[in-house]
Amino acid sequence: MIVRRSVHDRIAEAVCFQHIAPVFQPIVHLRSTRTVGFEVLARWTDSELGPVSPEEFIPAAQAKSLLAILTYNLIRSACTSASAWPHDFYLAFNVPPSLMQDVQAMTLLADAVTEAGFAFSRVRIEMTEAELVEDEQAVRRAVQLLKKKGMKVVLDDFGAGFSSLARLNEIDFDEIKIDGGFIRRIDIDADSRRIISAIVGLGHSLEIPVVAESVETPEHADFLRRLGCEYGQGWLFGRPAAAEDAHLFLGPGATPVSVESSVTLSPYHRQYQLETLYTASPVGLCFVDTAKRHVAANGAFCKMLDKPPEQVVGRTIREIFSTEVATMIEEIVDRKLLGEQGDPLEFQFPGTQEIYLIYHHRVVDDAGLLLGLSVVSLDITARKRAELALHDSERQYRNSVELSPTVMWIAEPDGSLSYISPMADEPQGRSLEDRLNSWYLRMNSDDRARVREHWLAWLPTGLPFETRFRVEWPVGTWRWVRSRARPQIVDGVVERWFGAFSDITREVELEQRVAELEAVLGSPRPGS
Repeated sequence: MIVRRSVHDRIAEAVCFQHIAPVFQPIVHLRSTRTVGFEVLARWTDSELGPVSPEEFIPAAQAKSLLAILTYNLIRSACTSASAWPHDFYLAFNVPPSLMQDVQAMTLLADAVTEAGFAFSRVRIEMTEAELVEDEQAVRRAVQLLKKKGMKVVLDDFGAGFSSLARLNEIDFDEIKIDGGFIRRIDIDADSRRIISAIVGLGHSLEIPVVAESVETPEHADFLRRLGCEYGQGWLFGRPAAAEDAHLFLGPGATPVSVESSVTLSPYHRQYQLETLYTASPVGLCFVDTAKRHVAANGAFCKMLDKPPEQVVGRTIREIFSTEVATMIEEIVDRKLLGEQGDPLEFQFPGTQEIYLIYHHRVVDDAGLLLGLSVVSLDITARKRAELALHDSERQYRNSVELSPTVMWIAEPDGSLSYISPMADEPQGRSLEDRLNSWYLRMNSDDRARVREHWLAWLPTGLPFETRFRVEWPVGTWRWVRSRARPQIVDGVVERWFGAFSDITREVELEQRVAELEAVLGSPRPGS
């Protein structure tokens, strides 16, 4: 109580002799991190009391009706100092609602800007929410006065004081500042993150910029950027500095940043973008929260369930599906919510022909709080049918290959085989030498010597070669093959032979049948 009396005793002297000085805290564009303005704060270091907190001397000045004079001195001093700084920026000053209701005080503040020679368009008056507004009409008149002179008016500490959406709608504010208490709790409080998101979305829906106070860490700034918050201030970007040092925040050669526009996708825009994506998407989309409710679902997803949207959205898994199906789906959802990784799942509802490929993605907020599952479902029925048809074709082809000994081969000029293509039934990794030996062993022993003698005798001719013989294909079954070869001749010399074995079993069988019929037809009839 002694200190508070001392502050009250000395506040008049401090105000009148302008011992309360301005300090400047930079306000930055969050995307570029360039300084676009300064919030001007009041600081008092008394010769007897030492540093005195604004929480003490502001109420003391207000109690002695000195707040208007204090604010006048602060604005004039700050604008005078800043008028010599380079680049384009603005200055923002806190003004409580009690002062905003005083037209004479507002005229005095405007005079301070004029006397300093600072442009009204570069001044923002921040209406704080520390007090309840008793005369809303007087505040509206004050705002009109300030805006008529070219100044902009900001709703400060939004969300933590006495403001309401009605006030935001009735008074033509140019900017919203989010109370720093919400920003400081980003890392630990999910409700604060939701409130920040809502305020940013509100600002964008009203088409006015949003500034976040008390941005202290890179994580805070990243979170705000992702939400679409345009501007921020706090210790991350610099602590309040006296006039002789504050201009350094502008940087040499810094270029001004427009504070009127933003290309960031705001929560407001994101909402309608997501609604459009959900509506137009040809795949099934839904969001399942941790209570296993379908918070959102598009038409394609509802069609997959063969249910209208009103029977899906807002319903739990057990409210939509039969007990058997719900148990199966909940088991999958529980595993995914716990963080199970893996490939997408193929799912088919009992008693249906449709097959779906289901992707599950855990959704968490910036603090890692689990919000639910984002589910994407693709109808792959046609693809599965095509795959089955392809597998059948491949199986038939493989069977035909296995039953038909069509093999390519290459021989050197001396007639020795240097290459033979793999056989369909041979083991993987077999060497070329083993493959050649296997072919020789498959040949009928009665044909082997004949074919080799024929082949070696033919080589000097350099003409296309053809012969036929029997091979064991598959094991235990004998088939006839035709071996044909053509020489590769370069400058009149045979460099190698290219040949192929092909199955002629059916052809030989037909020849044998014809020969048998001819023998019968050509034999003498009985009694002739």
